[in-house]
This record gives sequence, C-alpha cells and structure tokens, in this order.
Amino acid sequence: MELGEKFSFSVQDIRSFTLHTRDGWKKLWVISVSAPELEALRENYGCSPKLKGHDFHITLGKQVPVAPEGWREVEVLSPLNLEGEPTENLASEGDFVELENSELLATATKVDAVGQLCIKGNGFTYLDVNNRFVAELMEGLPVEGAFTAISTNAKRMGAHISVIYEDEMIGKEIWTLSEAGQWFTFEVRALRYVDRKAAGGRERLWLLAAWAPGLERLRRSYGLRPKLQGHDFHITLGKEVLPSE
Repeated sequence: MELGEKFSFSVQDIRSFTLHTRDGWKKLWVISVSAPELEALRENYGCSPKLKGHDFHITLGKQVPVAPEGWREVEVLSPLNLEGEPTENLASEGDFVELENSELLATATKVDAVGQLCIKGNGFTYLDVNNRFVAELMEGLPVEGAFTAISTNAKRMGAHISVIYEDEMIGKEIWTLSEAGQWFTFEVRALRYVDRKAAGGRERLWLLAAWAPGLERLRRSYGLRPKLQGHDFHITLGKEVLPSE
C-alpha cells in the first residue's frame, strides 16, 4: 500500500568495499544514507530494520583494474624477463606428482615459450600462451579415465598461465596494469598432475610447470608474493575423471 509514497533520507558518507560476484571480485562505491522511515517500513512487515544488516545506500558504481589503451597491440618484450631480483626454482615437492616423460617435454620445448600479458574485465591477469601446448600434448598424456582438455575455442581463454588473481589486484589497489600487453618468456620444465575431490568423485588436473622469472618479478614489483598462491606457474592441459576405486 506504500507504493508511490515518498520517503526521506539523509546522506551520511561515501564508502567503498569489495564484493565477490559471479564475475569475480569488484570494488563498489556507494553513498551511505540514514533512512529511519525506510527502517520503520521494513519493521511494519516483520523484517529487520536494515536490509541484510547493511545501511541503506545509493550505489555509484564499481571499480575494477584496467589496462592502458591499445595494450593488445603492444609488441614489447618485458624488461622483467632479464632484469630484477633473483628468482626461485621450481618446487621439488608439493601437492602434485611429477612424471618423468622426456618425450612429452621434448614436444613442449618445440612450442614458442613466450606469451602476452592479458587482463580480463574483472582484473584477472594471465599470460596468453600458444594453444599448441594443449593440442600437441593432450594425446600423449598417460591418463586412466575420461580426459577433457581445456577449451581452445576462440571465445575462451585457451592455454594460459595465471599470473595475478583479481582479489590480489584489488587488495593491492592495482587499478592500472601498465605491463599489460607486454610479452614474457618462460620455460616448461615438468609434467605434473594434481588429484582432487570433485562433485562426481575424483579428478586429476594435468599441467605443465613453467619457470618464469619475468612473471615472478612482475608480482614482486606490486608487493605480491613471487608465485601465485605459492604454486609454480603452470599451463593447465585439462582434467581427467578418475575411475572409481
């Protein structure tokens, strides 16, 4: 019955906060308002005074990391590939199993080990690498169950190395990634898999571990740990659904 009525409010302040959405993390900017009349309206209908316990607010917009204009046309090899702090070697142990497969590694070394640093609309930063890493190695993997390679469809990310997650970008307030579009080199050094639980049972993630000094230095330059979540940089080849035990 209150539809069409007018309610008054007063402006309190401007606020920002991070929020996880279907598209990843975003920083939202809002005007917080005091609205006793709206609180009373909610209480009349048996609701708590404030919506989900939050102050009433007017959303101004969202803030996400961006890249410089024309970054996709950049043809510059990043100086971080050769200059900067010493970098770490690949981990010798972890939550993975490393396989000795000289044939597959030899195939991997024939593919150009250089990629362009890209940023998605939500701030997720990755190195776009040659899809041949997936296409030419997937048939030789010693899989036991049904294997699904990552999609190399034109509308998908395809073969890539994850570099900086969007929550890291927002947390460090990296709003302009000046290195976007630059090219980084890497060296594939190991074939690995990681077993994990899935909704339908167990699955095995197959990947190529890569040594990438330039990417380590990039992360450090923004005050981040040298490796993403402490794991070696890698190219995911696909996942295998393991047979039931």
